[in-house]
Amino acid sequence: MPDISMRFHKDMLVLEGGTATMLASQGVSGDDCPELLNALEPETIENNHLLFKMAGAHCAISNTFGGSKHALSAFGLDDKAAELNREGVRLARVNSPEHILANIGPCGIMVDSLSGDSYEAAFEQYREQAAALAAEKPDAIYIETMMCIEDAICAVSAAKSACELPVLVSCTFDDEGNMVGCGTSIEDAAEALERAGASVIGMNHLLDFEQMIPNARRLCSATTLPTLVSPDVFDLSDLGKVERRNAIDKVARCAEAYREMGVQFIGACCNTTPAYIGAIYATVGGLDVVERA
Repeated sequence: MPDISMRFHKDMLVLEGGTATMLASQGVSGDDCPELLNALEPETIENNHLLFKMAGAHCAISNTFGGSKHALSAFGLDDKAAELNREGVRLARVNSPEHILANIGPCGIMVDSLSGDSYEAAFEQYREQAAALAAEKPDAIYIETMMCIEDAICAVSAAKSACELPVLVSCTFDDEGNMVGCGTSIEDAAEALERAGASVIGMNHLLDFEQMIPNARRLCSATTLPTLVSPDVFDLSDLGKVERRNAIDKVARCAEAYREMGVQFIGACCNTTPAYIGAIYATVGGLDVVERA
């Protein structure tokens, strides 16, 4: 496939769903380290990527969300950070997806704009992780679930310093359009991240597909960059087939609404399975991006 940046503003691109949800359904405890599975159970990670690809995902997302040294230190694995990150990208490549997004989540160091020490510490965490991921030649760095604007800017800047790959960044907003960890508005966040060098700006987590629509519309009006959404779905574990079918239908309807407002990348976050990705692909996969005013 061509360089992913050559597809910006052109092709609708569907992302994989939630890694943690898939692993939980396979018996992986929330207390376990998902990134360690890249070394101990690579076939599990490979198979999850395959299931999402079969559902229609264009973009595989590496199992490296918590791959910073600081995050891995909670499991005594900080000395394995480079290895686990690189293996995560390798596993994402096994099934030959159209594109590989090397995933970075919050490193866990709270960045205080008034404290140079915390910024520098977090910057080094993100820079080292991005460098390890970039060594395996993914198509882009995908920073997600950023809850404070200072942390998001730090991560984008660090990734840009570590490699020349496009950087996608996705933040978490509440239903009033403010970042949940700092209160920064969608408009201010978009402006700041554009200045920091982001290639794509998005939002993920906390809100479901319908709830995120007003925020996505504001984002599409706030930036000329490609935009991304990856909402949650409600926990449907106790619901029957009819309720599940209705939920999947709603995801499909919302995916079309996102496309109509100009969103290019559509995925799904917590509580999602390949069935939801399949509904997104069936609705918008293969279509062109709608040009924004």
